[in-house]
Amino acid sequence: RQNIEEKTFMKDTNLMMPPAFAKVLTMAYKNRRETLSEALSRRAQSLALPRLEATRWRVDVTISTTSLSRVFRPTVTLSLTLSDGKVRTFELSVEKFNELRYNVAKLLKLTLDLENHPMLVRDL
Repeated sequence: RQNIEEKTFMKDTNLMMPPAFAKVLTMAYKNRRETLSEALSRRAQSLALPRLEATRWRVDVTISTTSLSRVFRPTVTLSLTLSDGKVRTFELSVEKFNELRYNVAKLLKLTLDLENHPMLVRDL
């Protein structure tokens, strides 16, 4: 988080360390606030990851191969277009696709639970 008020910073640091240390850290923050803010915003821009712009998918079914007459094995092909213009395409078995769906849903739920956690909710 950037640009927090001095009293909020002091309150938060008092929760994590002895008051004498929190006071010193708050004074340092107060004196160097703009420099820190500029450095963090420059750093954040350089660390930005590309965003997902578009998703395409299809299901392919392998009916037979040269060695087997009947296979009937489905695969999922995903094509992800990123904000930096790159396109990433990969192929998954149905089992791996279901594992991916499950893990994405699990991460989304954990993220929502974390955002709603009482310790992280602030009245600003």
